[in-house]
Amino acid sequence: MSNKESRKQRTIRKAKERRQVEDAVKDIQFYSQFVPNEALNISEQI
Repeated sequence: MSNKESRKQRTIRKAKERRQVEDAVKDIQFYSQFVPNEALNISEQI
């Protein structure tokens, strides 16, 4: 029983982490609409 529960908790944790990564990607895509690519390239070079 506890083994099954831990597997379920592990699946939930992985789903949450995956959702956080997707949210981060969405944020980057959202902000990149407002920031020119030149500014992004300069910040990467520094």
